[in-house]
Amino acid sequence: MGYILRVDINIFALVLLVILTISVVRNGDKNLFHTKLFLSMLYSNIALLLCNTLLLYVDGIQGLLAYNLNYYLHIFYHFIMPIPAVLWLYYVDYHIFADENRLRKFSKFYFIPLVVNVLFIGLSVRYDLIYFIDAQNEYQRGSGFILNYVLFYGTLVYTWLLSMKNRKLVNSRSLLGIQLFVVPIFLGAIIQLFFYGLLLIWTSLSLSLLIIFISIEMRQIYRDYLTGASSRRQLDEYIEYRIHMSRKSRGFAISMIDMDDFKEINDTLGHHIGDEALVNMVKLIKESVRQSDFVGRYAGDEFVVVFDIEEEEALNEVLDRIQENVQLFNDNQGDSYKIKFSIGTEIVKKSKPCDFDELFKRIDMKMYDEKKRKKGM
Repeated sequence: MGYILRVDINIFALVLLVILTISVVRNGDKNLFHTKLFLSMLYSNIALLLCNTLLLYVDGIQGLLAYNLNYYLHIFYHFIMPIPAVLWLYYVDYHIFADENRLRKFSKFYFIPLVVNVLFIGLSVRYDLIYFIDAQNEYQRGSGFILNYVLFYGTLVYTWLLSMKNRKLVNSRSLLGIQLFVVPIFLGAIIQLFFYGLLLIWTSLSLSLLIIFISIEMRQIYRDYLTGASSRRQLDEYIEYRIHMSRKSRGFAISMIDMDDFKEINDTLGHHIGDEALVNMVKLIKESVRQSDFVGRYAGDEFVVVFDIEEEEALNEVLDRIQENVQLFNDNQGDSYKIKFSIGTEIVKKSKPCDFDELFKRIDMKMYDEKKRKKGM
């Protein structure tokens, strides 16, 4: 395969990885452990692609400088080769069990591929086991070159089996992303068998990371982890968009829903029951509204629903449906806990100016007026 084609493939993968990295850094919470692991996979993939591109350039060039560059770059390149696979093992383990203490406990086992890889590199430097640089400054496979790939792909297979064994602990969408992660990488390996000299591992890995970004990381950014409602970030963006569209084409309705006596549920039944109540509240709202309506978690036990409605009669029908579904839930709950809520609603008409902050002040005030009215009853 020509040098230009191989470099073009690497550049494509690098551009993709840089876009993913910028998106995660700007929108994600970099303090979260799984985000740190995902960023580490992106960085290691970038390092491997850059290194591979430099190696393609210096391979076969004569001169002491080119030889030394080729020699030491290959040591570095082979040293970091298994790192993305090991990071992927950590990422999947944490995604399944969400336990950093477990990861620390298993670190000695998970680090085995890295330790064995260092041994292989040492044997290659001395005995040309995995690779060697010939007199023409060209890379050549050693007799044991396959061992390097066994470490990388073996770690991926182990991780896949780990996810399958514990699939009941992972939600279906995330599990699908985890299972699909290996597909581009193994397809790249099969293509390489037929086209010697074309290295597709790291390009394929970049596509696998894109799959994980779409199926897991982007969901973490734009979904509330506990309830499955849209996050505050996405909620604010969507409301700004609807306000903008209301000036041109179509209005909307918006409601702030605050759970009554939620602190009492936490204090008397425990936070795990409080979390359950929040999840059920979102579930009931989603069952009551239409697919085109938007449900977001505003803060704590407060939720905001944006309805694709601008007629008061249609809005009242949906609000009544929420009330009916909540009442039905309470009737079936027995004596454990009851879901109660107060709501403030505003209809934003087409072509009528509306300010984001002012809109929230109005629905917030209406919601608290309802709370006061209930307490005064």
